[in-house]
Amino acid sequence: MKRNPGQWLREQLLERVFTSGMLIMAGSGCLLGGLLSAVDGSAWFSVLLGIGLSVSGAVRLARRGGKTADHWRLNDIRKGARTEERIGAAIEYALTQPYCAVAHGVKEIAKVGDVDHLVVTPQRIWVVESKYTRLSKQQFPETLRRIAANVDAVSEWAPHAQVVGCLVFGGTEQVSASPSYTKNGKRILCFKDPESLARRLREEAGAERTISEEVARKVWRVSRAMSPE
Repeated sequence: MKRNPGQWLREQLLERVFTSGMLIMAGSGCLLGGLLSAVDGSAWFSVLLGIGLSVSGAVRLARRGGKTADHWRLNDIRKGARTEERIGAAIEYALTQPYCAVAHGVKEIAKVGDVDHLVVTPQRIWVVESKYTRLSKQQFPETLRRIAANVDAVSEWAPHAQVVGCLVFGGTEQVSASPSYTKNGKRILCFKDPESLARRLREEAGAERTISEEVARKVWRVSRAMSPE
């Protein structure tokens, strides 16, 4: 089964909503049961349990802040999933030539989190990180470190291929950024929109092949892996 762009984020969104809903429903049931059996000396336990479960569910649903998807706001997860879908679609549209391949949401190879889009052209492997909008001063270097670490991981996985890191923004807001950055000795390209990345990939898709066809086969095998646990 092919893994689709944004799939991992949507799975996180569904899991958060489902778990929070179950906690709130269970809490409401305990609270109602305790109130209806107020004559029972143990009713206070049901009331407290109900309040605790309901509050836990509400807090989980409204959770925000932190570095992992489990702590992101629901709206941020939705935006992230849409961004990955938009960028993934642009990449797949650009890669219509032989010896090209793409895999989305790759966790098996990554050192940090996942690789949003792992792309192979006849010339190199792209480690693509998707972002919806501009990053804060604290987020930007952390994102570059994440990309650089995953470039290292992919280089170890495919040691004979050239690997390049890439940051691409997929939101509607105009982003001011340099064409490239250097982090931990790695040059990381930056694209302000998916279309700019797609144009670059189309150019490489028709270029002379300089890497092994087996690299594309490896990425296709990753793309057909079952969804991450």
